[in-house]
Amino acid sequence: MTDEELVIKARSGDYEAESELLYRYKDRVKTYSRGYFLTGGDYEDLIQEGMIGLCKAIREYSPGKEAAFKTFASICINRQIADAVKAANRKKHAPLNGYSPLDVSADEQASGRRDNRGIDPELYVLAAEENTILNDKLKAILTERELAVLRGFMQGLSYGEIGDATGINVKAVDNSLQSIRKKIKKNV
Repeated sequence: MTDEELVIKARSGDYEAESELLYRYKDRVKTYSRGYFLTGGDYEDLIQEGMIGLCKAIREYSPGKEAAFKTFASICINRQIADAVKAANRKKHAPLNGYSPLDVSADEQASGRRDNRGIDPELYVLAAEENTILNDKLKAILTERELAVLRGFMQGLSYGEIGDATGINVKAVDNSLQSIRKKIKKNV
């Protein structure tokens, strides 16, 4: 079935057609999401925004027009992701994003620890599995030096602090991070 036929079916309430379209475009959404950075969010948030854009494309596409659904969907996905990034960078919702959860004690907040009472156990297990898979992929494609630099970067260390911890100069840290980015884009 073509994308256009699936759109028509999805609009008439066929959830299987809609699911098929979401599945077909999932990788495209991930690809577009890699080119952006969301302040206060992560890669998964960008993917979610892209999927929202895809849903809008399914809802708003006009099969009689000259543009193919693939083209229209690409525009909607990119636009939704870009709008989310712009909104996050406006700092309009900074007071809301910098909140302290009410279900976390002062001790837990101060120590950075938190129990998992409010987390769906299934999502917790799935996230742990995905994390393990990602770590295995990173270990397979990165050198020991790159892994050390990445760990420091993920901990929020400056280039100088990463260099001190790994015994390399700041320029080598920067080069390692550039290499890591290229390898991740290519392989993950």
